[in-house]
Amino acid sequence: MKKRVLSLLLVLLMVMSLVPISALADKSSTDVAYAVERGNIYFDKATGTITDCDESVTKASIPAEIDGVAVTSIGEDAFRSCTSLASIDIPNSVTNIGSNVFNYCDGLENVDVENDNPKYMSLSGVLFTKDMSTLMKCPSRKSGTYRIPEGVVSIDDGAFQSCMNLTDIYIPNSVKNIGSGSFQGCESLQRMEIPDGVTNIGDGAFNICSSLTEIIIPKTVTSIGEGAFLSCVGLKQIDVEEGNQQYTSVAGVLFDKEKTVLIQYPTSKPEVSYAIPNGITKIEYYAFFYCENLDSISIPSSVLYIDEGAFLDCKNIKDIYYSGSEAQWKNICIEEHNESITNANIHYNHTHDYKATVTEPTCTERGYTTYTCAGCG
Repeated sequence: MKKRVLSLLLVLLMVMSLVPISALADKSSTDVAYAVERGNIYFDKATGTITDCDESVTKASIPAEIDGVAVTSIGEDAFRSCTSLASIDIPNSVTNIGSNVFNYCDGLENVDVENDNPKYMSLSGVLFTKDMSTLMKCPSRKSGTYRIPEGVVSIDDGAFQSCMNLTDIYIPNSVKNIGSGSFQGCESLQRMEIPDGVTNIGDGAFNICSSLTEIIIPKTVTSIGEGAFLSCVGLKQIDVEEGNQQYTSVAGVLFDKEKTVLIQYPTSKPEVSYAIPNGITKIEYYAFFYCENLDSISIPSSVLYIDEGAFLDCKNIKDIYYSGSEAQWKNICIEEHNESITNANIHYNHTHDYKATVTEPTCTERGYTTYTCAGCG
């Protein structure tokens, strides 16, 4: 079976990510220690790269040279999980900064780049490329409201990761790309308007944004990565703007445009039952993850593939109403971590017998019609 890793999503990966890199790998034979506040950073003289940091370090003022060798690079994961790190100073000699450098630096308050650095700059403690086209890292201790400057085109992978005290982030119309894990762990984030112009939402982009209740996907979005809205435990509604050529939503549930793939069911959608529309052939990776409000699911015989973890931790599902036969059910490819449905009571050859209930409009509320199946509710 095809195994895939969705970065920053599962508990095991999150636990492992909290282990400092220095605990996982030996230093290079060419690494030397350089003393900073409350510990050391480590420098590979052969490559001119900062490679690691003691977990106890509170401030890292990187010099332009160490032992006569120019510091030109900050390596991938160099400060990852340095939870005591509050401030870092980057000299003008650094012309390359690797990926995930400051992930899980939960105490980080400020990134300061020397003014004449040719590749990077900082503004109000936030790290950007020199031309400010890419926002690379917002310190995890930022709080309240943050407005991304106009002109930023890309929000880098993990840029706002673990900014748990930010309640509002405003994205300008210039942004085209929201990278993987960009807003992961922004648990207090209540407001997020994705502007027209954004074309890509990366894997796990809004993972564990537990205070978000609604997401509106603009018509310009052409790509949404795996688990983009995973573990958004407060999410009740996903809407797609009319005119989007790749995606659509029905009753707050996210689908591909052709409505053959169910991509994401909002975790906190209040209904206790849900009927997957006929014509769906695939239920996506972690689509119903942690949907504890659901106690029954209706699955049409058109479904052929249920991806890994699609129904993981749907602890209250008791009944599956399947429109096909037992033999058809057994032919569905159901990947691992879907015990919530495989252990449920499966009712084969189920057909819906709907009764309509009309709620009349009022001066302040629209009217609507509710269709309830007499058999499965």
